[in-house]
Amino acid sequence: MAPEDLLSMMRKDIYFVSPGPGYFVVRFLYPDSATAQRVVAEIVAEFQKANLVVTQSASRQNDPVFPNKTDLSIVGLIVGTALGSIAGLALYLNRRRRRTAQTGTPQ
Repeated sequence: MAPEDLLSMMRKDIYFVSPGPGYFVVRFLYPDSATAQRVVAEIVAEFQKANLVVTQSASRQNDPVFPNKTDLSIVGLIVGTALGSIAGLALYLNRRRRRTAQTGTPQ
């Protein structure tokens, strides 16, 4: 693959986010964290050449942001319990309705 093609593919994964006036954050999403860090470092170096002040250099995040396994496990437990309870109640009410229809009296 030609370097120009690679560069055009990478451009769609580079984000400039401005959380407030006077500064911005450069983000590059890429599967290989070392490559992502190198690309951001090169972008920051270009900004430094333009006399922009860099307050924090590129850093690699050690812990993944998503998925948070604990949160997903808790949500799964709650949703599973709720759905199981609803299904159990529906089965109970359905059986009770059938018994009432067969005998004519609730049991």
